[in-house]
Amino acid sequence: MRTRSYMSFYKEHGSHDKVDILNFAKVDFNMTQKWYQNENGSNTRWWKESDFAAKIPYARDRVVEIYFWPYAMNSEPKYSIARRMTAKASVIISLFDDTYDVYGTIEELELFTDAIQSWDISCIESLPDCFKAIFSTLLEFGVEMESLTESVKSSSVLQQVKQAIEGVIGEVIVKCEVGLGG
Repeated sequence: MRTRSYMSFYKEHGSHDKVDILNFAKVDFNMTQKWYQNENGSNTRWWKESDFAAKIPYARDRVVEIYFWPYAMNSEPKYSIARRMTAKASVIISLFDDTYDVYGTIEELELFTDAIQSWDISCIESLPDCFKAIFSTLLEFGVEMESLTESVKSSSVLQQVKQAIEGVIGEVIVKCEVGLGG
């Protein structure tokens, strides 16, 4: 938004080079906006292709809303992958939050938590398909993160993702227990 206001100000100012600088600013602004639209579109396509609306009908579609958080953290184009992955991780956390808050029974959530802590999808065979979809999404996200960071010498990225998810699940459980008066 600030760039657009500078362009308007510069256009009105009499000392500007009407052809070069203003046109360059407009092209740069439009290219950058297209970049952000593509990033957001990538995660929106992921949401639709994953068919979360059908598989997890209680989940909130917050992909666009969630994208603004990593965008606000750093809008530089070189951090595109970090923004997309942070937004995707936040969407997955939102799926977990919705599941723990409004959908699962205590017994189902205990099995689900055990599966996450052991990182073993076979632990949720008896649970509804929505749990399987969320867990599969989590596994796919871990693999995607690992493939994006293969060039990094430390291969502990997947382990760090697992620990982060376990921490988030722990916080959600505490929140649920406080809400239940436990």
